[in-house]
Amino acid sequence: MKETSRSNIKLTQRFISEHGAGVLTRMGEAPITGAQWHMSSHGAVIRVEGEHDDIFERLIIVIPRPPDAQVERFREWVEARIEHYGWYLELTNTGRCVQSKIRGRCAVVTVMRRLGRSTADPSFTLPPQDEIVGILGAFIRNLERYVEYLGDMDLRYVNAMRVYDVPRVNRSNQQVIGLDVLPTLIGLDGDSNPIHPLTLARGIIGEFAELYDQAREGVGAQESGFSPRKVRLKRRDLDSLDKTVNSLDQVCANIDLHRPSLSTVNDWLVAAESPPERKPRKGSIAVTLVLIAMCVGLAFHLAR
Repeated sequence: MKETSRSNIKLTQRFISEHGAGVLTRMGEAPITGAQWHMSSHGAVIRVEGEHDDIFERLIIVIPRPPDAQVERFREWVEARIEHYGWYLELTNTGRCVQSKIRGRCAVVTVMRRLGRSTADPSFTLPPQDEIVGILGAFIRNLERYVEYLGDMDLRYVNAMRVYDVPRVNRSNQQVIGLDVLPTLIGLDGDSNPIHPLTLARGIIGEFAELYDQAREGVGAQESGFSPRKVRLKRRDLDSLDKTVNSLDQVCANIDLHRPSLSTVNDWLVAAESPPERKPRKGSIAVTLVLIAMCVGLAFHLAR
């Protein structure tokens, strides 16, 4: 970790030690039970109590002004960081910056962020297999926009991947894959782990392919009994999972072979999501030709 970053974290620690409790008191916020400040190179964050703690996490972020930074320059810099972070939250529909106050000594930001789960979380549930290709396509498009807009070419400011539930009217929740990019606002808390965006995309697509492959094995091991209906349902589920796994595996193989752009990966996912055009049956063509011939004959007869 660079010496500059260590020095910045110490500045953050000192500011929070002296003023963190006072900031929360003035904001009328109370940390949730057991919450501690998380320190980074440019700011600190703590989770506080909110009205919807089962759906959102309410975060208070404090960004101290470095002693050698001019007030106006600090304001411009921190406003840009807040804008960038809020833009990504709203792009992915995973939260928003609801309030920001920039003073001479620090900036304070209130964030409402959806609760997300990693795929290793015991309470994580796989999206329906007929939706995952579209969900991954949306993730790839958002990843491409993130890289283009923020210029984070090696994803140094990405913490982790999460899957979020987004409520829909009169429908089941929509699941969204998003990234924790809080470091774009508060900086890094240690050495970063650069990763190429295409490598990340390939890894996440491959991870979901593996998860659905495991689900396929689970369905295959289930007892279907002797009921024809149960046998048909099991066969249908296996066919659907086969299609999902094969589609995702094919996208991964194409990435390994061609090293394409994220835009091309998205195109492959869109193609995998779209059902193939159904070819008309020969019988249907024959019937259509007969009807056309009859209409032509009738028209000729009436014209005489």
